[in-house]
Amino acid sequence: MAPEPPGARSMKAVRCREDTAGGGGERKTQPDVGALQRQVHELLDEKDKFLKNEDEYRRNITDQQPTIN
Repeated sequence: MAPEPPGARSMKAVRCREDTAGGGGERKTQPDVGALQRQVHELLDEKDKFLKNEDEYRRNITDQQPTIN
C-alpha cells in the first residue's frame, strides 16, 4: 500500500459489522453516515475558505496591475 501524501486527511467512512442473522459470520460493510456528513461539511468549509482566498488574491492582482505594467 502506498504511503499517504503529506497533508492528506484520513477519510474513513466505512464500518464493518458481523452478520449474525445469516449464521455464517459474514462481515458486511456499511457506510458510516455520520462520518460522511462530517467529511462533506469539512470539504465544503475548505472550499469556501479557498474561494475566499482566491477572491482576495484576484483583488490584490487587480490592484497591483498598474504597478506591474
